Amino acid sequence: MKIKLFALGAIVGISCVLTGCVGTVEGGSRAGVPLLHDNVSGRYERTLPQVFDAARAVLDAQGKTTANNTINHSLVGQVNQRSVFIKVDELDPVKPLTQITVQVRTKAGGADIGLAHELEKEVALKLVNVR
Repeated sequence: MKIKLFALGAIVGISCVLTGCVGTVEGGSRAGVPLLHDNVSGRYERTLPQVFDAARAVLDAQGKTTANNTINHSLVGQVNQRSVFIKVDELDPVKPLTQITVQVRTKAGGADIGLAHELEKEVALKLVNVR
C-alpha cells in the first residue's frame, strides 16, 4: 500500500514539474511543457517594415493571423492547428539589420521546431523577392 501511494505521489510530482507556463516571444505566456526548444531565429539585412510585412504575408499564406501588434512588431497566428508567435526586432537601423524569432507550440503545449524552422525560411524566401 505504501509503495502504491509513493508511486502515485511520484507520478503527480513529475507531472507537475513537466507542465507549467511557457513565455512566448511576443511577451505573453501560455500553458505548455517547459524545457523544450521551440523557437528559431534568423537575421536579415533588411529594414524592419520589410521583414514584418514578409512575416505577415507568410503567416497569412500558411494559416491565419489572430493578432497583429505593430507597436512591439509581433504576430500571433494559427498554422496547422499550431499556435505561432513571431517577433521582429530591429538590431541596427543604420545597416539595416533585423532579427526575426518564430515560436510554434501545439495544442497540448509541446514544441514544433520543424514548423518554426519552415516558417522562418519561408520569410527568408519572401525577402529574396523584395528589394
